[in-house]
Order: sequence, then C-alpha cells, then structure tokens
Amino acid sequence: MAAERAASLVFQYLLKAYHEPENMEARAKMSEASVTAGMAFNLTQTAAAHDCSYPLTQDFGVPHGEACAMTLPSFWRINSNGPEAERLNAFSQRLGFKNAEELADKIDEMKKEMGLKMTLEDAGVLTEEQLNSLVENSFAPNMQNNPVTMTKESLKEVYLQLRSVSTI
Repeated sequence: MAAERAASLVFQYLLKAYHEPENMEARAKMSEASVTAGMAFNLTQTAAAHDCSYPLTQDFGVPHGEACAMTLPSFWRINSNGPEAERLNAFSQRLGFKNAEELADKIDEMKKEMGLKMTLEDAGVLTEEQLNSLVENSFAPNMQNNPVTMTKESLKEVYLQLRSVSTI
C-alpha cells in the first residue's frame, strides 16, 4: 500500500513540481511520496534497479535518484514478465495504466521531459571496460530481492539496451 501510494503521488505531482517549482502543493505531495516510498522500502527492501544505481552514482557521478530512474523502466518490464507478472500488472492498473509496459513507458516519458539521463552514454559509460565494471559492481545483496533472477549476462543485456538508444 505504501509503494502504491508513493507511486500514485509521483505520477500525479512530479512533473508539476518539476515545471512549477514554486507550487507548494506539488512539492509537499512529492515530499509525502518520498517518505512513503521510504516506508515501503523499509518493509520490502529494494531490488535490481536500486542495486544498479550504486555504481552509477559512485563510479559515474549520476545522482542516486536519477540512477534509480535510469534502470527502473527496464526492470519493471523484466519483472512484469516473470513470476510477479500478475502482481505488477495489477499494481500498474490500480495506478491507471493499461499494464506494466504502459507504466514503464510513462516513466521513460517523464525522464525525457525532465532531461534526465536516458542512456549509459549520457551517464558516461563509454567503453566496454566501463560497462563490464558496471555489471560487476551492480551485484549488491539486494539484487537477490529482484523477482526475476539476474545473472551477469542478463544484466549486461539490460545495460546494452540502455547503451545509446532511448526507449522513447
């Protein structure tokens, strides 16, 4: 419930807060979303998108939230085709989307509208050596929380899809 409330607030207010930084209602709702998401994390822990954010932040200087957003749509798509498909599609539908794919597309659209990094090139991952290091350093313990088991090979595929071509 906490995750759903936080996501609902983000989809309602993030772009408004971005475009209208003086809008106190939008900013307050985003603060509520942040606290509520933190409560959800405390209950369920985080998974692959969060683990991938750590080396993107530490090694490439991408702000933590932006680094999480960078891979979130990819993992939402992957996980919505795995053992949690029914739950993730139902979650997406309760937020007003047709399915998980549509929710992931909306996240990508929002990132693009706000000028966030969309590709590994945007993040400064330019060489094969950097890519391999990113894969290697993405396996923190919370990767085990991901509904779909990720291997170094499958994670590298995710990153290769993010290498230089936007999904939008």
